[in-house]
Amino acid sequence: MSNKVSIILPNKEFIADLYYWLYEDEVQESAKWNGPYYARPTTELSKKEYVSKPLKIEYLYQGIPRSMYIIHEGQFLGTLHAYWVSSETNWMEIGICIYNPDYWSGGYGTSAFKQWIDYIFNHSDLHRIGISTWSGNVRMMKLAGKVGMIEEARIRDARIVDGRYYDAIKMGMLRSGGRFKMIIRKATNNDAEQLMNLIAHVESTSDFMLMEPGERNNSVEKQTKMIEHFNNQSNSTLLVADNDGLCGYLIAIGNTSLRNKHSAYLVIGVHQEVRGQGVGTLLFEAVIQWAKTVGITRLELTVVTENEAGVKLYQKRGFEIEGTKRRSLKINEKYYDEYYMSKLL
Repeated sequence: MSNKVSIILPNKEFIADLYYWLYEDEVQESAKWNGPYYARPTTELSKKEYVSKPLKIEYLYQGIPRSMYIIHEGQFLGTLHAYWVSSETNWMEIGICIYNPDYWSGGYGTSAFKQWIDYIFNHSDLHRIGISTWSGNVRMMKLAGKVGMIEEARIRDARIVDGRYYDAIKMGMLRSGGRFKMIIRKATNNDAEQLMNLIAHVESTSDFMLMEPGERNNSVEKQTKMIEHFNNQSNSTLLVADNDGLCGYLIAIGNTSLRNKHSAYLVIGVHQEVRGQGVGTLLFEAVIQWAKTVGITRLELTVVTENEAGVKLYQKRGFEIEGTKRRSLKINEKYYDEYYMSKLL
């Protein structure tokens, strides 16, 4: 069995599973380790009422949601969460809970927690994140150590579990080197000029973009309107990669007809100096998470068949070739075919 898991934004499909583990499971094995000094959660809602509640995705800071779900082969395993210790100083802590003890070994938690940390640093400008646990939860301390956290504080005999004193543990990590320097976020009006220049650079340094270098008639005003347009559409978005300046973008263009509103067409561009350094991968990870949030179930794009680097990137992110558009583009008096590629979510 693969230990590869995915982390997704809260989804109605798994609300009933969450209700079961929180309120119906009689054993509550996870509660013996996940903050056993706190009272267990309760609810007056029936499962039907709980499941039928409107689901609202709450964002704690920039692109960081308060919680995400851990999924393995379509099965709900648990949750990840984030909360402020002090929002005034950007002091955030995170946590993980896998409810089913059958998945407490095998690397499921490590995979999910590492993805959660990557997601947070890649979607925000936070300088550090940490956890709080207790000295009896050795498994959590080992997990935090595996992903790069170190013990920062130990408050002796601060927790009581089953009548016995345990130490309270604080562990944390700092944004390190270049690994977490990149931020993927939605474009804002303030990005208009940078984005305009980036698009012009990409079109002048790539052999396979739709428009020729200098062909696009753009301006800061037009770019601002484009950003506003995408930010006002529920099934479209414009994401940028920010590394002390914009170095990549990904546009998801949603359809408007009832029969194809579930799909979006993608356009991506990356600055020449950082191509091949994972920027495209981060943009695709972000747009896939966004698509799942807004109900997009099909992502599609076209790529020149001779663009081997592009084809490999898209296949790496799960896109499959559906067909070929013959003589789709004419570049420097030569015809080029394009692949139709798509990913179903």
